[in-house]
Amino acid sequence: MFFENNLNCLRRKDKRLYDLIRNYPLDRSRFEVLSSKNGYPVLKVKKDQKEITLASLYDPLREANNLTREVDLEEIQVVWALGFGLGYHLRELSRKLRNNQELYIIEVEIDLFKIILELIDLKYLIENHNVKFIISKSLDEIYAQIHNVEILSRKAVILKHPPSLKLGGSIYNCLEKLLNNTTIYEKRKNLTPLTLSEITRLFAESILIKNWPKKLSNRLVLKNTKKDIKKVLLIQLSSIGDVMYTTPVFKAFEEKYPNSKLSFLTEDTNIDLVKNNPHIKRIFSFPKKFFLEVIIDDNNLLDKFKSEVDKFIAPLVDEKFDLVINLHTSHRSAFLNKLIKGKESWGITIDECGYSLIEGPSWINYKFWISVNPKNAQLSVLKPFEEHLRMSNLSPKRRRLEIYFDERVKDKCKETLMNCNIVRENFVVGLNIGSNFPSRQWREDYFAEIGDRLIKEFNCKVLLFGGYKEKERANNIIDIMQSNPVDLVGKTTLLELAGFIKRCNLLITADTGALHIATALSTNSIVITGPAWVGPGGPGNLILSPLISCSGCKKTICKDHKCMKIINPEAVLESVEIISLLNKNKENEAIKLVYALQKKEVKVLFSGNKDLSKLFNYTPLIKDRHNGDCIAEKILNYVYLNFWEILRSIGGGEIDLFLPKEIIEDIVNGYNLEDIKKSKDKLEEYIQELQKVKNCGKIDKSTLKQYFEFLEVVDCEPKDAFLKNDIRNITCENMIKDMQEIIKRINLLT
Repeated sequence: MFFENNLNCLRRKDKRLYDLIRNYPLDRSRFEVLSSKNGYPVLKVKKDQKEITLASLYDPLREANNLTREVDLEEIQVVWALGFGLGYHLRELSRKLRNNQELYIIEVEIDLFKIILELIDLKYLIENHNVKFIISKSLDEIYAQIHNVEILSRKAVILKHPPSLKLGGSIYNCLEKLLNNTTIYEKRKNLTPLTLSEITRLFAESILIKNWPKKLSNRLVLKNTKKDIKKVLLIQLSSIGDVMYTTPVFKAFEEKYPNSKLSFLTEDTNIDLVKNNPHIKRIFSFPKKFFLEVIIDDNNLLDKFKSEVDKFIAPLVDEKFDLVINLHTSHRSAFLNKLIKGKESWGITIDECGYSLIEGPSWINYKFWISVNPKNAQLSVLKPFEEHLRMSNLSPKRRRLEIYFDERVKDKCKETLMNCNIVRENFVVGLNIGSNFPSRQWREDYFAEIGDRLIKEFNCKVLLFGGYKEKERANNIIDIMQSNPVDLVGKTTLLELAGFIKRCNLLITADTGALHIATALSTNSIVITGPAWVGPGGPGNLILSPLISCSGCKKTICKDHKCMKIINPEAVLESVEIISLLNKNKENEAIKLVYALQKKEVKVLFSGNKDLSKLFNYTPLIKDRHNGDCIAEKILNYVYLNFWEILRSIGGGEIDLFLPKEIIEDIVNGYNLEDIKKSKDKLEEYIQELQKVKNCGKIDKSTLKQYFEFLEVVDCEPKDAFLKNDIRNITCENMIKDMQEIIKRINLLT
């Protein structure tokens, strides 16, 4: 009876939390509502075959008083409440808060919080401006909301609700450890250098938390490129796709520095992808899961963890690397970079006070200023493999993803296929059924239907791929199917999976690591996308994308899932025919099928027939109509890439600019010629604006301010490495010249 009133109060306080609670599904079978002897609601919760009562069945208010009596608020600024319970103790505590004190309530059982809003009047607690609610089942999300040096450095006390701790398990355990770092955060607030033990403790936090907090700001330092390097370590911890898009760096590095030794650090789950690569001299495996278990089991978060970190780091430190290049963007990779103590470091690392620091040549800074910065994300036009090459100061003539097999894997795959009666003449289709994110998973019944039709109508052999987490999905799909696919889900190593993908004539998959493996093996893929547009590189691949407004939303969870319903088995089968026609150079027939799919709200993007290149991109087989300003902005973003290459060239070495002919070739592939010609007026406006920036030396009032702001915030080592005004003027001249050349080329288009 209190639900709507409580929700309205919550909406006024925290709209994001209101939306979460309003839409969150409630499993009422988990809860039993009871009444205490003095008439107050009490809740019994089922968890892992246990029943936990959240408050006293005799007198919950007296119990709440006893719990809060132990909290001394005299010198406290923050109270961290782990577990909401039924809120009785928190209502009592909130009445005692002074104006300068805050109560942060953390609850990991979202449906529990929702049912309590139905049972108890929480208006006073919700409307109290000293009370903050953090309701999430994700440790990442919780920590992102509290990770603030100002908050974490305040004098605090932790109030634990014992029954809630039984429900929250390891999350509350981890949070208690994270919140006991007040001394470290006081030092960080005062910019006092941290000890190695304190840095190690923050490293433990970085392993618990997947991503940097959203409000994190990086200090950017631009360094000249290093010329004389003998021992280099590349860091790329995860994921499968990122590791695969790092493989072009290995060969390119060996070609440029034949007398140098390249080592590679990645998480142990990815070792299969690189362990046979002949261009890497040594591989270091980071056991993230092991360290996570140590942290959770280590009561004081230092003793055993520090000992294990020392053992892991020692061989890396002993290598005395001349250069460490961190291609990853994670919290944990930054701390590893710091602890490894290379003579020089590129990429994200940690400064002496525990803050993030980006240092290195221009393309290292590009990654953080453009690609992973929401403010500037629309300026990003490079694919990950090209970013990784340029971040490593490499620009090879050929770009290729690579996987190398050993004889054991070859024999295992060959034997398995023979036992399944798959011979050379068979057309083999792989169905990769999983994805890390629920919103990106294709429906089980769709996989079943496409598998049956490929087997019955086209006489294909069908292999099911996926990790051990997808076993239940695989069983469901097989139960629905009327035919018998080869079930390899959860039965292969990563390298064995690659071996089976290599045998496939076609891979059908959602956004998952398998599609990036297929790129390295030149296996054609059809990628079913909705929340994210991700596809493999190289020739002969299709991306299917729904033609609806929310497509590309990047949500990881979705109630509606409409985008992945629109792309049905019929659409995928038609796409198989499209790939077949394109491989036979029958483009006109293929485009007829593309038109038919477009009428069914399915857009088809094609990777073309060429190998990976600097400006590799997917293009629509039927070109959309765009206004000229939109195309002009895309051209401007391409031209702007040379700003970063000019910055890099200051350190010496060859310069590899993005040429007007390369830019216009990509634009012609992606847009209608008539629309491209309409972009000229806007390009002329950009040229005039760039001329003003060059002549006046000021960007404050320029519509192109975003393109030059980096120069206002970056530091240089050495301090006089370059004159920022000179760089801005050189960049303006280059961009003007390039756009004038592009306009000439547009005039020649027919």
